[in-house]
Amino acid sequence: MSYGRNRGAEPLKGKDHDNMHAKVSIILGMAGREPDMMLSVLSYALIHATIQHDVSFSSVVRVLADIYEERLESEGEQDDDDEDK
Repeated sequence: MSYGRNRGAEPLKGKDHDNMHAKVSIILGMAGREPDMMLSVLSYALIHATIQHDVSFSSVVRVLADIYEERLESEGEQDDDDEDK
């Protein structure tokens, strides 16, 4: 992930990662199970927060792309680890 592009942020690790995972799980649960509705609710919330905090839309897109790529890489590494066992 290109953390340098995102204000020098470091990836979450350990307890911080676990806490973020728990929070994301709660939010996803609240957004519902239907993918279309879930994405609509989360997108609306994201855009609302973006406007409220005066964040540029291009920054949001970059961060989302970075998160997406990181998740794909992470899942690929887990699949490789599972195959090695």
